[in-house]
Amino acid sequence: MAPIKTNNPYASYFDFFSKTGKDAVSPVPPPAGLTATGGNSTNTYISNGQSYKAHIFTSSGAFNVTGLSSGIPDGDKVEYVVVAGGGGSGSYGGGGAGGYRSSVTGESSGGGNSAEPAITVTAGPTSYPVVVGAGGPGATPSGTQGGPSTFGSITSLGGGYGSTYNAVGGNGGSGGSAGDHPRGGTAGSATNYPGPTAQGFPGGQGYSDQATYTWGGGGGGAGATGAGGPTASVPGPNAGNYNGDGGNGIRTLIAGPNPGSVGTPGPASAGGTGGSPSSAVTGGWLAGGGAGLNPYGQDGGAGGGGAGNVGGGGGSDGASGTENTGGGGGSQSANGGKGIVVVRYKTS
Repeated sequence: MAPIKTNNPYASYFDFFSKTGKDAVSPVPPPAGLTATGGNSTNTYISNGQSYKAHIFTSSGAFNVTGLSSGIPDGDKVEYVVVAGGGGSGSYGGGGAGGYRSSVTGESSGGGNSAEPAITVTAGPTSYPVVVGAGGPGATPSGTQGGPSTFGSITSLGGGYGSTYNAVGGNGGSGGSAGDHPRGGTAGSATNYPGPTAQGFPGGQGYSDQATYTWGGGGGGAGATGAGGPTASVPGPNAGNYNGDGGNGIRTLIAGPNPGSVGTPGPASAGGTGGSPSSAVTGGWLAGGGAGLNPYGQDGGAGGGGAGNVGGGGGSDGASGTENTGGGGGSQSANGGKGIVVVRYKTS
């Protein structure tokens, strides 16, 4: 092509083929998620076509945001699951699960089926304190309430303690349970239950036939009420096997699809087996209630609740709630499980 003719002495300094219009605009950067640190581990995964990053806190710390997202709808919203420590059991009643608060859409959101909004984080650097509540110690005659867990302004209360006969089960995020009903025992209640801000379900009511056997109520879970004793004496070698089970927890996938075994729920409002700590933080069941004392044996709720001791007990302990599930302790005198906090956000 022939050169452009001009009499301008400065023409040699011009770029006649320089880019203009759309060609002059820099390429649009790809979408990017938050820049954040914190947690004992992280996991990046895809769920329903959307990429997420989860920060998993099995001990206290902080979620630190140093940069906001770009090009991602709702990219600055952080979803969470905050589970408090489970309550310790008493000599009869199982411990309640730690309070369960969640904003994860598409799941049973919070304990007691409450719904919570996600948190919109602000421009960094911003630090959101995280506290992972300890499980409450089990004891005779009554256990101890679990410790609270927090994520920023979100607080879940510790599970209620299990009690003995003629006593009141402890109130908490999920209710604890009592001993035998005819002697005045009363099941513990769950925080704000029922209602949209509930953190779990109440404990079960104990029972005694005042002749041979005494049943302790199961601790309440995030997903179901703890089972109580029978309303009348039930004869037979297998009678009462369904009584005193801890209330089931809730299964969440906030930390990613689960690659391994998780707890399995039992019948409605009854017990199941708790998942291991590793499965619990990768999609397992959380916040199951501990089982109460039962003449025939019983299970803790799915979600890490401890199984109760069998029969008259002889002073032996039930199973403790699984660590980092917020599960309640199973009678007698077993500890509640430590809580857990998981937060996630969208990534590119």
